Amino acid sequence: MKKSLVYSVTLLMTILFSCLTPHYGIKEYHAADSMPLAEIGDFNTESAAVDILSAEIKGTSIQLVVSYSGGCAEHSFRLIGSPVLTKSLPPQRAVKLIHTNNGDQCKKMITDTLMFDVTPLANNASKDKTVVLNLDGVVTLKSLVLEF
Repeated sequence: MKKSLVYSVTLLMTILFSCLTPHYGIKEYHAADSMPLAEIGDFNTESAAVDILSAEIKGTSIQLVVSYSGGCAEHSFRLIGSPVLTKSLPPQRAVKLIHTNNGDQCKKMITDTLMFDVTPLANNASKDKTVVLNLDGVVTLKSLVLEF
């Protein structure tokens, strides 16, 4: 009787813990770490599939909620801005999220929140230091306006 109770409890705990999904959310940055920097670069860089669910400017950072398939390998992200600014007022810069999946073929859908420091995407030629970021593949109701 006691033996079957131990086996039952062990089985129940195994089932319970195997059904829990890992926590995905905002990456925490500690004082020793630094938030990844956006960069001006080759806008034609290849990217693995990623859906950007939302984008929001927070000070000099951008917060992106993304969804992608994987679960078997480490994924990394880069934010690249086009070297060209439009001549509009305020100027606009095309921006692209680059997703590297390291060959991960797993099909689990992962949702993550990414933060990037977007100061390298500023319009240093302008006195008001304002630029609108046009994120590739994302339509937002509110413009992504970066102001310094």
